[in-house]
Amino acid sequence: RVDEDSLVKRNVAVMRYIYNMPEILACADIVICRAGAMTLSEIAALKKSAVIIPSPNVTNNHQYKNAKAIYDKGGCELVEEKDFASGKLEKTVERLLRNDGLRSEISEKIKDFADPDANEKIYNEIKNNVSHTAKSLARQLELSQRTVEREISFLRSNGFIDKSTKENKSKWVVLK
Repeated sequence: RVDEDSLVKRNVAVMRYIYNMPEILACADIVICRAGAMTLSEIAALKKSAVIIPSPNVTNNHQYKNAKAIYDKGGCELVEEKDFASGKLEKTVERLLRNDGLRSEISEKIKDFADPDANEKIYNEIKNNVSHTAKSLARQLELSQRTVEREISFLRSNGFIDKSTKENKSKWVVLK
């Protein structure tokens, strides 16, 4: 358990939920967070030094993989929940608080993971996928329509469908 008075004296704020995330992140020297894609993209865009604690309770351990990719490039500190008992989180935060150069180095390296054009790229990808899907469906519909027209033409020319009523005359077709 952390002594809250001690944290206040050291200018540390522990918050359960943050409603004004952009403002809080802008003021933070160190961010301690999970490794969800949006969180990581936000701290990368803001060039924040971070201690990332991946959630172990996610599909295919993707948060660990996210954090590890950044950690391997020097863009964050990585602490797993299993290491809490050893005091690794506290030691890591202390080291960052005492070392402006390290925080600066991490901030510079995490920015490589930021993509300021991400929104536009995502929009264009969705638009292209929708366009491709629509074109594909249109081609399939066109092919289906041509197939039906050929089948109707075949059935009419062989007397299986009356041209005026389009009704089936119940004849059998024998294919050789």
